[in-house]
Amino acid sequence: MRETPIDKNLESILCSQYPKLLPAQGHGCLQLFGFECQDGWFGLIYAACDLIQQHIDHTGSEQAIASQIKEKFGGLRFYYHGGDDYVATMVDLVERLSESICELCGAPGCIHERDGWLSARCQHHEKYSETSPPDSSAWLRQGESLTEVLEAALALFALNSTQTSRWLVSPARAFGMKSPVEQLQEHNGFHDVMTLIGRIEYGVLR
Repeated sequence: MRETPIDKNLESILCSQYPKLLPAQGHGCLQLFGFECQDGWFGLIYAACDLIQQHIDHTGSEQAIASQIKEKFGGLRFYYHGGDDYVATMVDLVERLSESICELCGAPGCIHERDGWLSARCQHHEKYSETSPPDSSAWLRQGESLTEVLEAALALFALNSTQTSRWLVSPARAFGMKSPVEQLQEHNGFHDVMTLIGRIEYGVLR
């Protein structure tokens, strides 16, 4: 059985900041379906929306319009029309990453099966479904951090979403064999991950 959808305050943040991508009315709008996933993927959705809209605004490419954002088979699904190859790459990246991020809390996780349902859960939420009341400011900070990390990582791997997602969820010696996604949960984790991306970019280490 599915839990309740994303918190309305978080949904409001997304729709108010990205009205072109997430219109409240008109053809293909989110009005009919909205967001059918949990708070833990807010950061991924925020980062995708931010980078997609930045790209469209800077390049003048066709406006992408989301029609539904939901969980399906344990992963995030971002349905849209319009856009270009960059939009498709960004959507593919966050959909891949969602399978390694808990849909309830945003912590590192993996796909689990329970009572016939596939879901992305951390170790805690594999067993328990309770969550704390959402802190919109904390979720927003996470979204802003993920935006920078995904942009830098995609550039590092020449806009290859498969390689980018694989790197973000694979153990890294620089982090004591924790993945970049896991390191982001640590104090100063954002700085650590961005520093590693910079070092790899300049050929210092892998």
